[in-house]
Amino acid sequence: MWNQQVIVENKAGVAGVLAADYVAQQASDGTTLLMAHINSHALAPSLQPKLNYSVERDFVPIVLVGVTPNLLIANPKEEAKTVKDIVALCKGKPGG
Repeated sequence: MWNQQVIVENKAGVAGVLAADYVAQQASDGTTLLMAHINSHALAPSLQPKLNYSVERDFVPIVLVGVTPNLLIANPKEEAKTVKDIVALCKGKPGG
C-alpha cells in the first residue's frame, strides 16, 4: 500500500517507555511510528518526571486505533465507594 518496505519492531520493556524513548530520538520525517498507549504517554510522565521524552513535544497523534476500558476497583471493606469518595479520602490523608 505504501510502496515501500515496512519493518515492525517490538521494543518491549518498562510498559512502553523504552519504545517511546527510542521513537522520540528518531528523525521527525514520518518513517518511524509508535503505537502508543496510556502507559507510555499518560502514566509514565506523571510517575517518572525525568523521562528522556516529552509527550507534547516529541509526538504528534495520527489516529485513534481503539479504546481500552479502565476499571477502578477496591477492597469491599474500603470506606470510599465512589470516585468522589476516593478523592476526598486522598485529600484528607495526603501521602497515605
